[in-house]
Amino acid sequence: MRRAVTAFGVVLLLAGCATPGLPVSRVSTIVPTVKGAEGIDVYAGRRRAGEAVPALAGDQLVEVRTYEQAESGFPNSAGKEFAGATCTLQTRHYTARVVTPARVRVPLYRGASSTIAVTCEREGYQPRSVVLAVYNKTKADRLDAATNTGLLGVLAVATFNELTDDSDDEFRYPHARVIMAPLAAKRRGKGRRSEGARMGLGAAQ
Repeated sequence: MRRAVTAFGVVLLLAGCATPGLPVSRVSTIVPTVKGAEGIDVYAGRRRAGEAVPALAGDQLVEVRTYEQAESGFPNSAGKEFAGATCTLQTRHYTARVVTPARVRVPLYRGASSTIAVTCEREGYQPRSVVLAVYNKTKADRLDAATNTGLLGVLAVATFNELTDDSDDEFRYPHARVIMAPLAAKRRGKGRRSEGARMGLGAAQ
C-alpha cells in the first residue's frame, strides 16, 4: 500500500515538472572518464573484454535549468528561471560541463544507469547540487494512465507493477531543476536577524 501511494506521488511529481522554459541553443555531450568508451557507451571496453556489464539501451537529452529561489524562502520553491549558471554533471563513468539552460546527451542502461550529481554555480548565488536517478517510465506511464480510473485503479496498477519483471522496461532521468538562493538575500536575512538581536527581539522567541 505504501509503495503504491509513493509511486502515485512520483507520477504527479514528474507530470508537474514538464513546463516550458528558456530556449536551449545547443546539445552538449558527456566526456567519458573510463578507458574503452565508444561514444557515450561507457561500458563498451569492458563489454568487449567479456565482462558482464549493462547493455546500452539508448540515450536521453537531460535538461539542466536554474531557478532563483522564490521569495517565500523555502529551499525547493522555485521563482524565475535564469541563465548563465555553470553546472557540472558527474557520475562514476563520465562528466559534462554546461552553462544553463542546457541539454546533455547521456547514456541509458535501464535500471543500471548511473546516478548523476549536478552541481551549479553562478556569481551572486549560493552553489547548489541535485542528484538525478533514473525512474521506471514504463511503470510510471501505466500509473499515469490509471489516474483517470480512481484510487482503486491506481492501486491495482501499482500492485501489477510490483509483480512484473522490469528488465525490458524503459527507464528515464528526470530533468535537473536547480533552485539557487541569491547571496544578497542571504545577507539581508542575516542583517534582519542581527538587527532583531540588537533590539532584544530574540529573547522573546
